Amino acid sequence: MTHRHRTEVSPAPDLALAPVSDYAAGTTPSETRENGSQSEAALKVLRCSDTADFLAALPFLTGFTAHNSLFLVLFEGRRAGRAIRLDLPSSDRPSDTGQLLDVICALMRETGAGAEGPALVITCERTFAEAGDAPWRRFAKRLERRFEREGWWLRELACIAPDGWAAYRDPACPRGGRSLSEIESSTVTREGRAFGGPHETLDAIGALPEPDPVLVSEVTGELAGAGALAEFDWVHRAMECARVILQGQGAQIDPAALAQFIGSAQRPASWLLLAFSGITRPEFVLELATTVGAERFEELAVDFEPALSETNRRGWSIRGLLASTAEEAPDQHKLRQAIAAISHCTAHAPVDQQPALLALLAWAWWMLGMQTVAERLVIQALEISPGHELASMVQRLNRSVPAWHLNRGAAR
Repeated sequence: MTHRHRTEVSPAPDLALAPVSDYAAGTTPSETRENGSQSEAALKVLRCSDTADFLAALPFLTGFTAHNSLFLVLFEGRRAGRAIRLDLPSSDRPSDTGQLLDVICALMRETGAGAEGPALVITCERTFAEAGDAPWRRFAKRLERRFEREGWWLRELACIAPDGWAAYRDPACPRGGRSLSEIESSTVTREGRAFGGPHETLDAIGALPEPDPVLVSEVTGELAGAGALAEFDWVHRAMECARVILQGQGAQIDPAALAQFIGSAQRPASWLLLAFSGITRPEFVLELATTVGAERFEELAVDFEPALSETNRRGWSIRGLLASTAEEAPDQHKLRQAIAAISHCTAHAPVDQQPALLALLAWAWWMLGMQTVAERLVIQALEISPGHELASMVQRLNRSVPAWHLNRGAAR
């Protein structure tokens, strides 16, 4: 599905919501974290008895907070699974919200989540005082009517503003909203903090670490002294530095290894092998490259639309391979470990060599379902090097939701 609304799909890896009773709420533009690699016994359960509890649990489910967003929390029976964040438009006029309604309905159909009763939450900067009522109420009514026409039910439909919160379908809710202290004092807030928090804002996710000037200088020196590689030695070099950097487990990495990783990322073919190494073992990637042939990876186009026929060589592209790889859920822990390592490399790379690394980071965040973060990193890359081939390819890839996020069973 392609649309202009940025989404994040973010099932938290160790948290499930188990509502005590059915209730109705709303969600914000989409970030989703994945529960996929966790066993049922490993899930920590927050039990919600009312809307305030659910709103208190939302940041623990998504793993971040965001303003001007619509969160769609998808359910499987009585338990929350994935949460999808979508950007709110500039206003709640029908002309501005029509496309968003279409996107929400498309997501409900593609995931099969509509019949399960999703919960929707709007988080906004508009206040109750400014609106004279619950902000975005007109849009909430349109959402409710649209769901009725589709034959779906809403478990929750609510909003959180800077000066209060409301369940849109609660006739007893004051026009000035309910106090935010009800969310803060919820037992769910206390229990959730024991699991982890406070949470980052969406804008802070993906920020590069502060570089060490000494290490930057040493890495630059190593890059300047690097010699040319023999014809196909780049495959073994890329896989060795992937093993050292991506599986380093936080160990101190020497400047030579950082420089090798940075250098490998500049070559599209080895960039792809580094990407594959972020979601599987470098040893397996090396075996794949050896079987397929290093020269075939060298022949890869960076970007073609995936071909209808597997025999069509135009489908043999980096973008096509990345899109097909996204049909299966990645190992969340492994991918996040890779993101931390690549972020460290990027922060210590010479500026002119950062775009390829930023594109690699953007792909990894896209693979997690965090399209907003991916877009921010791609823009960073293109500001340094306008038209950069890998960054432009990832930007086009980022216009779609990774296929595995639309799989009904992906969140468990």
